[in-house]
Amino acid sequence: GPITIGGDTADLAVQAFENGGMGAILNGQTTVQVSNSQFNNNGSHGLQVTARGDITLNNVTATWNGGSGAKIVGICTNTVNVFGGTFAYNGKNGIKIIDINYFLDGLQTFGGNASSDVSVTPCDSNGNPSNNGGGSGGGSC
Repeated sequence: GPITIGGDTADLAVQAFENGGMGAILNGQTTVQVSNSQFNNNGSHGLQVTARGDITLNNVTATWNGGSGAKIVGICTNTVNVFGGTFAYNGKNGIKIIDINYFLDGLQTFGGNASSDVSVTPCDSNGNPSNNGGGSGGGSC
């Protein structure tokens, strides 16, 4: 079934901080939703999501991570929706999006990311995965 972490209020938030590696890794065969959660000061990516369904980030904070604040890997026919959130001061990108369509809604806060605020590696012109850090073969970013 779907993976859902966090909740409608800050009281139900997930916090992953000061981990030597990634803050949280979510691998789903269906949809993934992360709400009102924080992923800060981790050694690698704050949040990494790989899913075969749509992905929703709602008011996620991912700051001061060694890698990207959030690394999102999907399949070419699905969408990641980012509603609000803060993705700043990360060692790579604020949000790294691979092989999935993306939609930013509301006000996101970016700044101070070493590479870029939003990095997108799209599917190829035939709708096939880019094979750049996504899919079953993986890769490093």
